[in-house]
Amino acid sequence: MRFFKFVKWWWDKNDEFARTLMCYGLFWAIPCLIATIWFGKHAVLAVIVGIFAVAGGWALYGIFYLLRQMWEKFNDEMPTEEVAIVRRLKGIPTPSKEEVYYD
Repeated sequence: MRFFKFVKWWWDKNDEFARTLMCYGLFWAIPCLIATIWFGKHAVLAVIVGIFAVAGGWALYGIFYLLRQMWEKFNDEMPTEEVAIVRRLKGIPTPSKEEVYYD
């Protein structure tokens, strides 16, 4: 049980990039490197394919992250009518000029 607490603590402590690298290493790279004993070049190729798969996933994450930031900026600068009314009632300027966007 203590091991699972450690895993949860580690998972909460690290960011997405470190989590991805650790999962990639434990569940893809190390097994493929061990498999080189039996499969040789094909296992090394599998490791390289895994690297490209992880890099491609991070590239997609980066693209969607930029799109989400643009969408949030658009919603801040051009809010819906209901949001604009609530902001005026609360005294928040529109656009709010906030630099921090929440997920």
